[in-house]
Amino acid sequence: MSEQAKVLALLSLINSATTDALALYTADDRDVPDLRSTVSHPLDTADDTVALKKAIRTLEGACQQLCATLAPPQHTMVGNFDWACIRVVVEHGIADILDKFPSGLYVDELAAKVGMIGSKLARVLRPLASKGCFIEVSEDVFANNRLSLHLRTSEGVAGISLVMTKQVAKGAHVLTENLAGSRYATSFDPGDAPCMQALDHKYKDTFELLRSDVRTLELSCLHFSLTIPGFPWQKYNSVVDLGSGVGSFSRPLAKRFSHMQITCHDLPEVIEEAKDIWSKDAPDAFTSGRVTLAPLNFFEQVPESGRDVYYLRYVLHDWHDPESIAILRNVREAMAPHSRLLIQDYVLRSSAPLDNQHGLDAGDIAPEPLLPNFGAGNARMYSQDLTMFFTHNARERTMIDFINLANQTGFLIVKVWDLAETCLLELEMALPK
Repeated sequence: MSEQAKVLALLSLINSATTDALALYTADDRDVPDLRSTVSHPLDTADDTVALKKAIRTLEGACQQLCATLAPPQHTMVGNFDWACIRVVVEHGIADILDKFPSGLYVDELAAKVGMIGSKLARVLRPLASKGCFIEVSEDVFANNRLSLHLRTSEGVAGISLVMTKQVAKGAHVLTENLAGSRYATSFDPGDAPCMQALDHKYKDTFELLRSDVRTLELSCLHFSLTIPGFPWQKYNSVVDLGSGVGSFSRPLAKRFSHMQITCHDLPEVIEEAKDIWSKDAPDAFTSGRVTLAPLNFFEQVPESGRDVYYLRYVLHDWHDPESIAILRNVREAMAPHSRLLIQDYVLRSSAPLDNQHGLDAGDIAPEPLLPNFGAGNARMYSQDLTMFFTHNARERTMIDFINLANQTGFLIVKVWDLAETCLLELEMALPK
């Protein structure tokens, strides 16, 4: 395919992906999202958005690849400070303040409320508004919109953004030194992660760092709920949520499937916090006995035994292989012959063409001439991989990595569910215990 033909093919992908997204947005008499809107679109918080995410994955990948092809290289390579601007917005509650002024607020008045100078704050907000986050309704007058609403301090996006811009950025700053330093280059110890190096090893690991920053920890717990559309939850009667946190996955599951018995395992201090949140957000499930909150050290202890489903979401990516193997072996010890293990994580793909020698696809195949991994359409998984490196000296894994873990712990991967950003790996015991 000639270079001109590739450009035209990318344009065609942009058109078809946009058409698919429009059809999904406007189904059931809904309207297309409006950047100037101060309310979320129904699909912004819906669970079953995998089809939309797949369309957007192609759209983002094709748009960026087209721009990288035609624009001067420096346009792609230099000058993105969105992360620094977002930290200012979240730390100082800018979106929360603007929530009270739907028609907008003059930047000098806004700045005065947070102890800043208006002309400087405008230089923070304008780059974000130029990318669709906030609206500059008239010169130096800013208002919230559909995107900036998610930077209010009550929102999960704000919590994750604060962790990324306040803690993860410290590790990014010393990445070069960490990769080449005599102490760090060959280490996979969480205490040698770039974030720990940047903080002169004041903390044992990133978990201790987050516990020391109560506000950031509280915000980061406002995670996104998802009950994995398409998976046949209704056929199972019991689930063990390992590393459950405060129940961002299992609380929606309990609300949706009233027949299900759920066990949540995490560290004692997390379980205590979870009890309060469950009692407020899902009191019926909590008080009826359908939900058990039990402390567990998953490196050393076996989870509740004989349940139908064991679920690990965003757990293994915190740990190097020896720790992950210990977790999986304890899970296997708890499982019955009929049990299933579900692992939800990012599954990294190469940007180079690969022969699928292992017989398992890590999701849909990108249409040509997109990069095989969907390019920028999957950029978040590579950002997440670096986040795990910076914070825990750990990593996201490829499909081969997961197959190797399964082989070492007596599991067989039987199905991969492509959720457009993450994947859900369904495993069974390879041989009876």
